[in-house]
Amino acid sequence: MTIRITIHNDKCKLDNITNSQFFKLYDALSYEDEKSVYYKRKNPHLTFLDTRKRLLSKKRHEFPSGLLPRVLKILSDANVELIDKRPTHDKYLYIMNKKDFPTLYPYQKQALERIKLEKRCAICLPTGSGKTLLAMAAIKEKGLNTLVITPNLNLKEQFLEEAEYYFGKKYVEAYVTDNKKLKGKNNQLKPIIIANIQSIANLKGNEAKKFFGHFHYLACDESHHASASTYYKILTMYTKHITDRLLLTATPFRTDGTDMKLEGVIGDVKYNYTPREAVLGGYIVRPHLYVYPIENRLAISSGDFHKDYEDYIQNNKVRNDKIVGFARKFLDNTEKQILILVQRLEHADMLSKRLPEAIVITGETKENKKKLVDYRLGKSRLIVATVGVLGEGVDLPSIDILIMAYGYTSELLTLQAIGRGVRTNKEKVKKNCVVIDFFDKNIKTLERHSRNRIRTFKEYYFKENIKIIK
Repeated sequence: MTIRITIHNDKCKLDNITNSQFFKLYDALSYEDEKSVYYKRKNPHLTFLDTRKRLLSKKRHEFPSGLLPRVLKILSDANVELIDKRPTHDKYLYIMNKKDFPTLYPYQKQALERIKLEKRCAICLPTGSGKTLLAMAAIKEKGLNTLVITPNLNLKEQFLEEAEYYFGKKYVEAYVTDNKKLKGKNNQLKPIIIANIQSIANLKGNEAKKFFGHFHYLACDESHHASASTYYKILTMYTKHITDRLLLTATPFRTDGTDMKLEGVIGDVKYNYTPREAVLGGYIVRPHLYVYPIENRLAISSGDFHKDYEDYIQNNKVRNDKIVGFARKFLDNTEKQILILVQRLEHADMLSKRLPEAIVITGETKENKKKLVDYRLGKSRLIVATVGVLGEGVDLPSIDILIMAYGYTSELLTLQAIGRGVRTNKEKVKKNCVVIDFFDKNIKTLERHSRNRIRTFKEYYFKENIKIIK
């Protein structure tokens, strides 16, 4: 008996499958849901509660199309017929470059070749290795009306600036909320639209149909967000007619247990160039991690992580004295530029009061662009910022010193944070980046977070560049 799998952009449908084969897939295409596990732990009498999220529908026999390679591997012993119903679109835009692209690096050329071959192509390149330029080359190669989705305003502005530089304003525009071009009968949108996710999330009815229907190519920057609810809705519902997709990230995983859901949206990674390879190739600089102990000798955990975080990270005088001391030392004795990353706005305010020359960036505002320009020009050599705003994607090649003051465990967050410092700087010779972190002792959760950040550095960079201060 031959199993039939019909492939659509968003879903694949199974037909002619036995019960045993189906339930083998049903269990395999599932993951433990952290919220359900927590709820069941708090309510042990709910023995019937299934804590696993199922990505294969019992009723419709459908699963997210990004999981097709995984399904084929599970069914490798069976006869499988694939029926591809995804629409194809011939190239119809012949975009004239306003500026010639620089010569792509070898790994960018390899990635572009995979993009040419794949309809849905997830590419993993380290922070600072040129994902934006690769996206520009892919947009030109595909020659289709393109929607570029970014996770925040800073990245939107950055992407827009690059697209306008290479293609010119004739072909490129930023999407703005309440776009008047969607009001009339005729669609007047330009071929390449750059939009941050929040600005398009609330489009509805005819406006949503007109806007998303304009595109035949989708480029999603920082696509590790794709399993988040807003992204998931747009990538599986509003853009399900779009066959050709480019999904770019430096970290193709989540830390909240939804890796499989993410895979369902972006598919398996078609090309992966690691941070170690990029350092050895000379495309990003080598980070050196220095870890300083915070003893907390009299610490007593409250049992509440948020309370412990406030007491022993955010409001910890010894820890904050060290952060301010390191920043002051580098400001007074070197010409180096410094970035301090914190988790909470209150922590940023506290540190900036003690470092009055700091630029403070804690929210997405129009003022951020000017602040970042001032920093790049050297008008200020210190930024204090929340990781939610500057911990991801923003191009700051002038950073020499990164102080990771936030104290969280996330592997994704750690890699993105280190990525702020490893970009090369064309204006001055930058051979390495100093990363300063802290080992928070005597509170079990914070100790575990500290160990996890060190482990992440070892796994993706070089353990010989870690120095733990005794």
